[in-house]
Amino acid sequence: MLNGLVVNACSRGDESRTWRLTETFLAHLGKDLVTLKFQNLPEMNLMPLDMETLQKREALCDAHAFEDPMFCDVRAFCTADLLVIAAP
Repeated sequence: MLNGLVVNACSRGDESRTWRLTETFLAHLGKDLVTLKFQNLPEMNLMPLDMETLQKREALCDAHAFEDPMFCDVRAFCTADLLVIAAP
């Protein structure tokens, strides 16, 4: 079984033509072959790194503490066998 990651960057939700195309593509994937995890970027409230967050990230990296929740999205990306990015 393959691990798939679907990154949805469509801000218009179900109104997005790009997302509808992505859903059509995903519907044709073999559900018995791929397990999908979804990341919906518009709902994630992503912010640029500020100095405090950058220092925390660097300290975690230096300590090899990659199990920290800060890295969960990166772990999902790195472990994906299939990556689908829906971006207008």
